[in-house]
Amino acid sequence: MGLQAPQQILELTATLVPQLLAGDEPQKVVLRQQFAASRVKSVEGDGLGFFVTLSVPDTVPPVRPDYIAGADADIWLVDHEFPMGVVLFVENGRLAQLDFYGKAGDAWTELDVVDHVDNVVPLYVEPHESS
Repeated sequence: MGLQAPQQILELTATLVPQLLAGDEPQKVVLRQQFAASRVKSVEGDGLGFFVTLSVPDTVPPVRPDYIAGADADIWLVDHEFPMGVVLFVENGRLAQLDFYGKAGDAWTELDVVDHVDNVVPLYVEPHESS
């Protein structure tokens, strides 16, 4: 989607992903390297939230396991009673996508404004898995 992507979602992705990847696990170190080298490939709204697809160059190594999904945060929007959430996906050992969604079924459109983010829960990875 490039320049048509909601700027607020691009900024939220840039500031939130490092928090979702916080930790000393070897996989998270590599995932942070992947994020630093990545670019946003697309942002798609589905009327309830947004899917941010990332593109990671092959020059950055993959992690194991190949598939990981998790992490969360409370993303508070102006004039919404309940927070929105996020899930981070790793596919084929590479950062793949973020799913920004309404936790209580609320819709999140590009007209909504983020007020603040709290209760960030970093991605869980098995500590003894090798990257």
